[in-house]
Amino acid sequence: MYPGTQRWPLTKKVWRQFDVFDLVMKRTQVNPACAARERSGIAIAEARNVCLACPMQERCHTLLDRNANPDEVQAICPNSGFFARHRLP
Repeated sequence: MYPGTQRWPLTKKVWRQFDVFDLVMKRTQVNPACAARERSGIAIAEARNVCLACPMQERCHTLLDRNANPDEVQAICPNSGFFARHRLP
């Protein structure tokens, strides 16, 4: 968490999901610079919001915690199209 960040009831959840989003990007070999450029950053902001409200969060966390194959995570992920568009060659 960033120093000086105020705590409010959802702070922990928000930062945890942002960490999960970043981990999924890493595990699925997404080019973060390319992802950030899509639609001038709007696409990655929308994808983060999808992650934040995702009904599959707990399943995703379980898969990530056990180092599941990235394809298993992609199979349940509402952002799978976004990640696929920006996968490194």
